[in-house]
Formats: sequence, C-alpha cells, structure tokens
Amino acid sequence: MADLGVCPGFGSDPEKLALTADMLRLTFPYLLLISLTAFSGSVLNTWNRFAVPAFTPVLLNLSLIGAALFLMPLMEEPAMALAWGVLIAGAAQLVFQVPFLLRLGLMPTPWPNFAHEGVRRILKLMGPALFGGIGIAN
Repeated sequence: MADLGVCPGFGSDPEKLALTADMLRLTFPYLLLISLTAFSGSVLNTWNRFAVPAFTPVLLNLSLIGAALFLMPLMEEPAMALAWGVLIAGAAQLVFQVPFLLRLGLMPTPWPNFAHEGVRRILKLMGPALFGGIGIAN
C-alpha cells in the first residue's frame, strides 16, 4: 500500500492507518467547535467579559485528564480515549460560553427566511441534487 502524504509510513501498517483514521474522525469536529468557541470568546471580550474566555481552555485540560483517567481503562485502544477527550473538550468549551452569550442577549438564533430571494434560489438549485444524491447512496 502506498504511503499517504499526511502520515508517511502508515500505509505499510494497516492497523496504524485505521487507528489514525478513526482518531481523525473523532478529532476533526474539534476544529469547528473551537472556531465557534474562539468567536464566542471574542464577542465576550468585546463586552468586557474576559474571565469566561480566559477560563475556557482549562476545560480542554480537564477533558484530556478525565479521558486519560476514566476512558482509557475502558477502551480497547487506549489512545482513542484521548481522541474522545478532544471531542468532549470542544463541545464543553463551546457549551460553557453559551449561557454567558445568552445572558448578554448575543446568542443568534438562525432561522431561514424562505421568502428571501436568495434562499429560494439556493433551494431551487439544491433540490434536484439532493434528491439525485439520495438515489446514488442506495
């Protein structure tokens, strides 16, 4: 099997490659979660609420320590516990900041405006592709 550019040397070890892929699937959503956390923190900083964004990274450390202590003994592959810890940390960091945004009235509530011309145009363009994709998946 050829080496992949992302993880050279893993292509020759299928088990290591599978573990890497599984861990990546768990940790990849962290990018979105931590980006939203950083955005939320910057909004809170703008409103002179510095303590919450400053404390938020502590949750990553606590999640990783908790995963190492409590999840590792339960896992067949102990390293997977740390991947779960990263995912849990991303969710915890974002969820921790939400009440403070709500208290300031800064939590957006996205709701599509189907009367808007742009939304109707996107739905008209995506509708056939959505139903065509369903047939391909089966």
